[in-house]
Amino acid sequence: MIADNESMKITGSGNLGGAKTDVVWEEYFLDNNAYARKYSFISKLVDKIWAKNLGLDFIPFTDEFITGKVGVRLNVLEKRSGYGELTAYFDLKDTDMYLPRFNWRKSRKVQANATLLASFKGNKFISIPSILVQGGGLDFKGKLSFKNDGGIKKISVNRLVFGRTNIRAIMAPKPINFKGGWDIDISGKSIDLIQWLATKDEQNTNKRKGMYTLSLNIDNAEIYDGKRLENVNGVLSFDGLVWTDINLEARLDGAKKLKVSLTPKDGKRYLYISSNDAGSLLKVFDYYDDLIGGTFSLNGKYNGMSPYSKFSGHVRIDDFRVINAPILAELLNVASITGILENLQGIGLGFAKLYAPFVSQDEIIKIKGASVSGLSLGLTATGTLNTYTENMDLRGTIVPMYALNTALTRIPIIGTLFSGGEKDGGIFAANYTMRGSPKEPQISSNPLSVVAPGLLRNLFRIFDNPESAPSQN
Repeated sequence: MIADNESMKITGSGNLGGAKTDVVWEEYFLDNNAYARKYSFISKLVDKIWAKNLGLDFIPFTDEFITGKVGVRLNVLEKRSGYGELTAYFDLKDTDMYLPRFNWRKSRKVQANATLLASFKGNKFISIPSILVQGGGLDFKGKLSFKNDGGIKKISVNRLVFGRTNIRAIMAPKPINFKGGWDIDISGKSIDLIQWLATKDEQNTNKRKGMYTLSLNIDNAEIYDGKRLENVNGVLSFDGLVWTDINLEARLDGAKKLKVSLTPKDGKRYLYISSNDAGSLLKVFDYYDDLIGGTFSLNGKYNGMSPYSKFSGHVRIDDFRVINAPILAELLNVASITGILENLQGIGLGFAKLYAPFVSQDEIIKIKGASVSGLSLGLTATGTLNTYTENMDLRGTIVPMYALNTALTRIPIIGTLFSGGEKDGGIFAANYTMRGSPKEPQISSNPLSVVAPGLLRNLFRIFDNPESAPSQN
């Protein structure tokens, strides 16, 4: 310790949170000195200790984002007025760093550094005008502002670059009448949403989490490996349990459009999705790669405001083609329907309409009376899809030469005799079942039903296994 009538300086080492810490403490006694004291600390602290001791109990310093030992060099200047300035340098080599939902992680032994500049009064931050983090492929620049009571007013991310993400963002707490939550505005060149989409916000729980409203203005959003949305603009609201409001527009491969709308009304939520290119939509969202063109629409209703709500509606696709489609080819082969496979493997099969009503709850999708029809082929389907076990159990009818085959079925009374009362059933058709994995289902067909008119075909269903047939409810 060195002291005189003007100042005191203490240099040494001590224990801070169980870690050895080098300390320099200077105290200034004279009133004509603008500063009352100055501190300098050098230490290596466990994450929870340094974050707590520095008052950094907010994003991105919580253990959701960073864990491990942090090398800290801290300089503090405190004025006689009570205001002060803080400069911190962090060595993050021995930390694990995460960006949850963004598929980025830095493991220990990978070099990273951070600096922080802050102003404070007493034990409360006034502002943090600069936060810089670099290392492990991450480049972050941001700042924070605070309310008079010390709470966060706004988090500004001026730059966030890593992997396939290059964005800016602003986060602000919702007004007090919203009882918590955040308003988040994200914009920029590109964003990787692969991990975000793989993690469901709507959990099977009634315990409400943090609510937020998300505004997006992104040039490119990657949603699956190699698959992306362009010019993504919209607003999405999450109430802590479910998505309540969505108004989103994007482009699929240039001029192809996607619109998504979710609207709450009278305790229910109404979902509408449309696109002028069904094939691109299904391909981008990794549902199906063998459909070309077509217009897509989905109309659905959630019957409540909880994650357990039943979801019902229908999907419609008009004027599209199917090419290759190995499962459809296998179905045609099993049903002994010839003359169509060549088109499927060449220019593809054209269809006028697909219509599929559904009811979904608890990861079970029930389909009843779905149909797809074109000049060459028609199909019907009823059954269940289990999205948890990735299994399906479908049965239906496949109708060759659909346009000609169904002509007589449209005649009142007589049509019922030919079709067996089945919508889009056709005069000559084959019953089929499709069970197991959607990628490699087990397909079977009743060979006697292929050349039989409708009523007789229904009789031939006695050869099917009734216990394995899907529920019609």
